[in-house]
Amino acid sequence: MPLVAALRLHLKKRCAEREEDTGVEEGTDEVTEENVTENVLEMAECSRWEEIPIFDRADGVLRTAGDFVFLGEMLLLFADSNAGEDGRLREFAADGEWESAKHSAHSLKGSSGNLGLCRLAEQARWTEMALADHMAGRSELDENDLRSAVLSLADLASETMELARRQGTLLSEGTEEAPS
Repeated sequence: MPLVAALRLHLKKRCAEREEDTGVEEGTDEVTEENVTENVLEMAECSRWEEIPIFDRADGVLRTAGDFVFLGEMLLLFADSNAGEDGRLREFAADGEWESAKHSAHSLKGSSGNLGLCRLAEQARWTEMALADHMAGRSELDENDLRSAVLSLADLASETMELARRQGTLLSEGTEEAPS
């Protein structure tokens, strides 16, 4: 149950930041599939993701050693390299190709996280873990839950690609004050 334990720790941290109840009693290591599954499904809701910025320019600039132009070029490369990924995710969801969806989520997680595209990185990380957990038989999530999660990731990927292209164009032209 390592994924369940990891999710529990993640939820405790996130909920502590918001002073919310995790569904797991403090001071106990007891984790039930029921309370973790309920919390995992809550994390899949869009309102949770909206608290994470789509693009954290400061994080992106930090990851590119302060080079705004290079960050812009990398954002454009990210958008070009991942063009159509939203469509592929939709196909994977429709066909129940969870292994392919997991690989896609893993790829998006790494590439977006390295550019300050925080919301996509976090949702892709969560989706990858949920899919891996399901495929290992350690999840209460059903096919409809997985399909919804992958489709939600596809929607966010599409939105993020558009933003990456806009921000990339502005920053690669040397415009440091690109609006988010």
